[in-house]
Amino acid sequence: MCRLDTPWVGGRLDPDSLTVTRLFESEGGIARDPAVDWTSERIWFGYRPAADGFYHLRSMRLDGSDLRQVTDGPFHDFYPCPLPGGDIAFITTRCASRVFCFRWTSSVLFRMRSDGSDMRPISARV
Repeated sequence: MCRLDTPWVGGRLDPDSLTVTRLFESEGGIARDPAVDWTSERIWFGYRPAADGFYHLRSMRLDGSDLRQVTDGPFHDFYPCPLPGGDIAFITTRCASRVFCFRWTSSVLFRMRSDGSDMRPISARV
């Protein structure tokens, strides 16, 4: 995951002077769905370290420091959506919901505090 900085020169963006900063190296895993929080202090994303692993939510500062894994367990947690009050909404397989007429697990919408506490479903469970 990288950050692209394009400076303003003479009232215009100057793409010839841009810089790229590497923030997170997935090292064979998959990092997806980055989202910046409302304070522009942290980037949230889903990360799966291996093909047979689970996606968990992570966050880090905009410079790549203070990397934190916030969720864990045998569930997929992805599509983080920072909320204005500081909480995080996300999609997860934590509920035992099923797709109608099929055996596959269905993902539901959850909400939690930015430290991973007070995790609760906010979409209907079937």
